Formats: sequence, structure tokens, C-alpha cells
Amino acid sequence: MKPTYNVINGRSSNTLLYCFDTVVITPEYPNGLCGMTTNLLKLEFWADDQQRRKVSAIGLQAAGDKTMTWIAPTWASSGSNTLKVTPVNWSLNQATGGRICLEMDKSTNMHTFCKGSNDGTCWAGFFDDSKNCCPLYLSSPPP
Repeated sequence: MKPTYNVINGRSSNTLLYCFDTVVITPEYPNGLCGMTTNLLKLEFWADDQQRRKVSAIGLQAAGDKTMTWIAPTWASSGSNTLKVTPVNWSLNQATGGRICLEMDKSTNMHTFCKGSNDGTCWAGFFDDSKNCCPLYLSSPPP
């Protein structure tokens, strides 16, 4: 996930899109579990699940796609503070330049939605098919 996310107008006048761009990096340990990964199964954001109704949809746009596909948000059990972006099911080529957008009500923002900081920085775990490779990335608001 790139270190800075973008904020753009949502599909309605009451929403904003918080968009996270994905990149594929060279693994530090190419023969390790994550080094041999060939796909992105799903993502999980560390987020305030008391604001679960503030997320109206999640947009997925693989690299090379001209349009965004919209899916419903999925949350883990109450109290776990985990927003699941699933299914993604992207190959490495699709993930290189892909985009994931959270469509959120304008009454909230990433400063209160994302857990772990109060500056709008968001943490996300990326999972492959095995679910044994799940690196964490953070992305901050634009300057």
C-alpha cells in the first residue's frame, strides 16, 4: 500500500472516497512465505467498528481496469475493530497499480475511523490465499 492515500468525492453528495493504491515490492526474503506470494486474497483495516454504518461501500479497481467494482463492507465480530475487504483475488499484475476505496459518510473521517493513531493514519493487513503471509502496511492522509 502506498504511504499516502487520496481523498476524492464519493458517488453521492454525502460521501467521500478514501482511496488506497497498491504496489508490489521486491520481497526481502524471496524464498519465504511472503516472497512466494502470487496473489492478494483480501485486506483487513484496523478501524473503529462503532462506525461500521459510516462505510457504505468498498470500491476495487485492479490495475488496467477502467471501472471500479463495488462490494459491500464486511466486518469481523463486534469489538474486533476489523473492516474486511473481501474478496479481492488479485494477481500480482492486478495489484501493481490497483486501487481500493472506502466510501464513507462525510460525518466521519479517517482521524476517528482508523485505529492506532489520531492523525488519520490507517493500518491494513494484506493476505494471500494461504493466509500465512499477512504483512501490515500503513497509509497516511495527504499532506
